[in-house]
Amino acid sequence: MYLDKRIRPLPEEVRHYLAGQFAAVYSDLVDEAFPDLDRERKNIRIQTLIEGIIHSLIRLSSRDNAPTEDLLRQASEQLKELYPEDRHPLIDTLTEFIMPNLVERPAERTERGAA
Repeated sequence: MYLDKRIRPLPEEVRHYLAGQFAAVYSDLVDEAFPDLDRERKNIRIQTLIEGIIHSLIRLSSRDNAPTEDLLRQASEQLKELYPEDRHPLIDTLTEFIMPNLVERPAERTERGAA
C-alpha cells in the first residue's frame, strides 16, 4: 500500500493526545455523540475515528493521487457511511481538527518550495 510522505504518521500517543484535545475543545459535540460513556471511553472512540479517517485516506491515496485536503474529506465521507447520521457532525469536525496533522496545506507546500 502506498503511503505518501505528506501523510504524517500519528503514533498512538499522538492519537491519544489529539483525542483528548478534541474532546476538551468540542466537549458538547462529544457528549452528544457518546452520552453514556466516561471520559476515557470517549477518548478511545475518538481515537478509533481518527484511525478510521487515516485508513480511508491511505486507501484513497496512490502514486497518482497524493493526499490532499479534498482527499481527506473524501476519506471522512467514506467513514461516515459506517456510522449513524447523528455522528456525522462529529466526524466532520474531527476531520477538520486533525487535518493539519495528516496532510500539508497548499500554503505549507508553497512556503517550503520557496525556501
